[in-house]
Amino acid sequence: MPWANPDRCPLTKEFIGTIPPVPGVYALCLGREFIYIGDTENLQRKLLDHLDEKSECISRMNPDTFSFEPVPDPERVARRNRLILELNPVCNQKMG
Repeated sequence: MPWANPDRCPLTKEFIGTIPPVPGVYALCLGREFIYIGDTENLQRKLLDHLDEKSECISRMNPDTFSFEPVPDPERVARRNRLILELNPVCNQKMG
């Protein structure tokens, strides 16, 4: 199943502050390209964390937007894994 949320929001504290603190999957994007897909118990907190603590790959790619899908805990990790396989974001690829 492809990414369900067509909306992209600016990756800023102001926009992140408007999303619910619920479990789900999220995507960091550069334009329309998915560069990282993750999952979390609290979408708002995790996205704020990404603004402060970026991995080397995420820093290099410098995402400018994000998207998210609220997904309940029992299904969250499986949904993330399916999306990574389908969309192949560059910062989810294993190095080496």
